[in-house]
Amino acid sequence: MDTYAAALEAARRELASKKTDLLRLEAEVLRLQRTVSALSALVDQPKLDVKSGLTEAVKTALQMVSPAGQYPTTVRLKLEEAGFSFADMANPMASVHSILKRLEAQGFARTSQIDGKAAYFWEADAPPKPRRRGRGRIKRDVEHLAGDTFGGEDGS
Repeated sequence: MDTYAAALEAARRELASKKTDLLRLEAEVLRLQRTVSALSALVDQPKLDVKSGLTEAVKTALQMVSPAGQYPTTVRLKLEEAGFSFADMANPMASVHSILKRLEAQGFARTSQIDGKAAYFWEADAPPKPRRRGRGRIKRDVEHLAGDTFGGEDGS
């Protein structure tokens, strides 16, 4: 029986040692995952290209902080810090607001009220919202498609 008891005690010590090793490895894996995540955010972060135009610069400014949002004034400040010139614009904030609202209408951004002010958030996976068309335009489109599908206006 002493042989079995000794083997059991040795197996228990080895199991405890392996569990300690496993905990140490799990902690190291978690630390490395955090490092990779932080470095990926820095490497994969979109860069503001001030030569690309105001709309693209506003899109990139929203993407840079995603999933967090930004106030329109913060977007303008980021663009100025990146070297975007608003010198030729009479009202730069009106332009920024207009672009943010258009991006929201197209489904590229969403807005949320934070402390009573509108903050804009990038919607990376959202498909652009379809544009609304009047009934007359839709009817003409359907008639046109039906004509193309069935071989002509008379359906032959």
